[in-house]
Amino acid sequence: MISNKYSIVLVSLICILLACTGTVSAKEIIVGADLGNSTITAALANASNGDIITVTDGTYIENVDVMKQVVIRSQNGSANTTVQAQSSSDDVFHVYTSSVNISGFNIEGASDSYKAGIHLHSGTASSIVLNNTLSGNYYGIYVSSADDNILTNNNASNNSELGCYLYASTNNTLTGNTISSNKYNFKTDGGAVNHYLHNIGPSNEVDGKPIFYWTSVTSGQINSSSNAGAVYLVNCTGITVKDVEVSDYYGTMLVSTTNSTIENVTAANCFYGIYLFSSSDYNYLDNNNAYNDYWGICLRGSSNNTLTNNEANNATDSGIVVWYSSNYNNLTGNNAHDNSYGVYISGSSDNYLTGNNVNNNNHGIYLSYADNNNNLTGNNVSNNNYNGFFLSGSDHNYLVGNYINNSGTGFRLQSSQNNTLTNNYANDTTTALLLTSSPNNSIGDLILSSGFPKLSFVSGSSFSNIRYAATDANTFTGKTNVNGYVLISSTETSMNMDIFYDDAGLSSSDEAELSLFRWDSSNWTEVTNPFIDTSNDFVTANLTEYGTFGLFWSAASSVPTSTPYSGSDDGMSVYRKKQIMEQDETEETDETDTEGEVSNETISTGSAFADDIENTDNTGAYQTTASSSTTDTTVDSEGNSTTMAFSGIALIALLFFLLLWKRRRDEEEDNE
Repeated sequence: MISNKYSIVLVSLICILLACTGTVSAKEIIVGADLGNSTITAALANASNGDIITVTDGTYIENVDVMKQVVIRSQNGSANTTVQAQSSSDDVFHVYTSSVNISGFNIEGASDSYKAGIHLHSGTASSIVLNNTLSGNYYGIYVSSADDNILTNNNASNNSELGCYLYASTNNTLTGNTISSNKYNFKTDGGAVNHYLHNIGPSNEVDGKPIFYWTSVTSGQINSSSNAGAVYLVNCTGITVKDVEVSDYYGTMLVSTTNSTIENVTAANCFYGIYLFSSSDYNYLDNNNAYNDYWGICLRGSSNNTLTNNEANNATDSGIVVWYSSNYNNLTGNNAHDNSYGVYISGSSDNYLTGNNVNNNNHGIYLSYADNNNNLTGNNVSNNNYNGFFLSGSDHNYLVGNYINNSGTGFRLQSSQNNTLTNNYANDTTTALLLTSSPNNSIGDLILSSGFPKLSFVSGSSFSNIRYAATDANTFTGKTNVNGYVLISSTETSMNMDIFYDDAGLSSSDEAELSLFRWDSSNWTEVTNPFIDTSNDFVTANLTEYGTFGLFWSAASSVPTSTPYSGSDDGMSVYRKKQIMEQDETEETDETDTEGEVSNETISTGSAFADDIENTDNTGAYQTTASSSTTDTTVDSEGNSTTMAFSGIALIALLFFLLLWKRRRDEEEDNE
């Protein structure tokens, strides 16, 4: 048994332990000169989770990494307490853990790219950023892959990129924040729809105007009475946004929003003026004005939308962008001018562009890896610096009835095939049509006028054939076509034209024989006075009549066959080889002199054959006019000639008769 004495001691110890048991009070650590912790970083080293770090008035030059669940607060607010980055290439406050509270500071100096005044790092949750002033940073507040945080009553201004940026985060709450005079004020971003699901009310302002951030709203209108500075619609349907003027990173943004109308919205000085993202389908955009943006109106992963009568001008990059599997959209009657790219379509199909005016850009309408049934019809593309239409890596598209005026290259196709260009007009372009590495395109009825246009119909490994009709439709006996044919029509009475060709397989003598011919519905007629530049492989001619044109060179000095050129590259080489074989056979026959035959060399010696005048009829067979009665020449069905020397035959017959007569006299004398 335990004695009474020891029992009393044990009970006393238990009482003491119980007295010490319970919630441990948070420790407050004071930061200031001569207070034991002269920096916030030093106080954090001495703190434990749950402690409070109170910072007295002054300026603290440091970069603070927060890895403990603490409260860091100023004693007298941001007007009296500044934390300035010691290194501009690091965040001022970088929070690596959850349940952190930062409040009441003036925060500045993280000015290098992608650095922030306050950075809530990946995995940070349930933290509070309150009553801070942030300026002179790249980002004021940056929330990166961090959820369920609260940002309240902060003032972010004069930061070089963004005042407040939520990236790949969800369910953050923003209340009463004032964001102004940054390059862009506010931005949410991420690759999934849930990255746009936040609680953001109109008490948050950008440049003095409220942010309208609606999530999962069915039916409603945001109009001029809202005075909206930026509009976000996330998972909404049946919303109308009209008669507002917005200016922010996203002026008006739709995320997975359908059957909504954006009408008469002015979006200026934004990165994206109007942005439809992630299956924002069946929306109607009409009579909006996006200007001085980086991208004016952009559709990404959004289909079946209608864009009519919109203005997209003065964009740094593109006026209108349709990309990343945005299909079956209709763009009609829009104006895109003074952009780098007027209309840019990439990775999207089955879009219809009709009657749009795309003027004064570097590139008018640009298709980049845009395959399958994009239809561009009746668009007016004028005064673009480099290209009117530029297809790069884009196949199976249709360009019909478009009008290009005063643009560098009218139609340019690069690494693009199986496209159809029909009934297009090119006026006053430097180069009307240029195809490189682009086979199997159908080019028909390209109508040219004014200027000094160039049509390239070169072939070979790096270029494509351009052919208007079947190449064997109008054969040219005795001539070899170079690179195919092109139909040229024009409203001008005359036009200077450069026609480029590929000289692969042509000798210098072949090139010297190049001539340009026009098909006049029944015959090939040579174009007079062309200039041939064999160094740069083009022919310049002044055209006064139009039609189908082709470059030809003479197959041989004479035309020994009536076989027409088949129109294929192989046909040309076979035809040429046939000529050489026939010439070789003729030479072998001339060298043969067998018993009982008279050689051609013997026949022609002393005859007038060399003076004969040879002609061909329209079948390619020779016709010859004799110059002497002592010879006669006939032509067989193969084009071979036979000459009869009558005076020689008579002399031989006389000698033969004399030999017979002498032999009979000798026999009679022997008999006697």
